[in-house]
Amino acid sequence: MDASSPQLIALQDQIKVLSDLQSRLSAIRQVPASLLRQPIGNNDPFNTVRTQGAKEDFQKLKELGDEIRSDSVQKALHGARERMEADGSHLDANYRRDSRKGRRAPSPESPKPYVPADRARTSFFRLPDSDPAPPLYAEDLVRYAREFNKTQQSCRLHIWEKTRGRREDASRILRFTIPDVLIAYLTLGYSSADKTAIVQMLSAFGPRERKAPHSQSAYGVYQALSQEIAKMMEAEERVSVGDVVQLLCRYEDLFIEPCLSCGRVMSAEGYAPPIVRVWRDGVLEKRHVTCMAE
Repeated sequence: MDASSPQLIALQDQIKVLSDLQSRLSAIRQVPASLLRQPIGNNDPFNTVRTQGAKEDFQKLKELGDEIRSDSVQKALHGARERMEADGSHLDANYRRDSRKGRRAPSPESPKPYVPADRARTSFFRLPDSDPAPPLYAEDLVRYAREFNKTQQSCRLHIWEKTRGRREDASRILRFTIPDVLIAYLTLGYSSADKTAIVQMLSAFGPRERKAPHSQSAYGVYQALSQEIAKMMEAEERVSVGDVVQLLCRYEDLFIEPCLSCGRVMSAEGYAPPIVRVWRDGVLEKRHVTCMAE
C-alpha cells in the first residue's frame, strides 16, 4: 500500500485518534479517587478550593464522554472492530495481558479418598479370618473374669460395682487394668433379642487416676485412646466383651513399642504413643493416629 494513499492516511488518523483516547482514559482514571479523597488538614465540607477542583474533574469527565461519542472516535472504534474480526490471527484485547502474566498452570488433580487396597484383610479386634469371641451373658461374666485372670500374667478383669446403692442383677461395668499402663472401664449393654452382653462405651484412664467410669481422663493420651477405641467399635455392628478385652491386652507395650510407620514411640504431632492396633494381612500393626494415612 502506497504511503500517500487515502486508505493509509485514514488508517493512521484512526490510530492517532485511538492513541490519544487511550492517553486521556489513563489520565482520567485518577479522577474518581480524587473526588472521594478528603483534603488533608481541612475538614470543611464547603471548602472553596475542593469544590472548584471537583467541578474541574466533572468537566473533564464530561468532555471525555463527548469525545468518545464524537464521529471521529466512533468511526475509529468501528474500523478497529472490523479489522480485528477480519484478522485470522485470533488476537484479542487481552493478548498483551496474557503475554505479560503468562498462562495459568493447570490445576492439580483433586485428592482422592484413601481406600485400603484390601479392606477384607483389615480388622481391629481379631484376625480377619478368625471367628468373633463367643457371646457372654450376664450370668457368665463372673466366671469369664475369673478364667481370664488365671490365664494372664499382668492384665486383670473385675466386675465394677458402686460402693453404695442397690446392686443390679446384671453387671453394667467391667474394670480392666494393666499395672503402670492403664485402667479401662467397659460399660455394658444387653441385647433385647438374646440378652448377650455388648460393650457400649469404653473409658481409659492413667494407672493411678481415681475417677468414675463415666468421667474423662486428665491426660491427653488416655483421652485419645478412648476416642480411638470408640471409632473401632463404631466400625463393627456388635462388639462382644471378649473381643474388646483381647484388644486391651495388646496395649501392654503402649509406651515401649514404636510406630510401624515412623519408627518413633512418641509422635511428632500430639506427642502420643502409637494407640492404633490393627490387624493387616495377618500381622498386628501398631501406629500413631497421624501415621495411619501413610
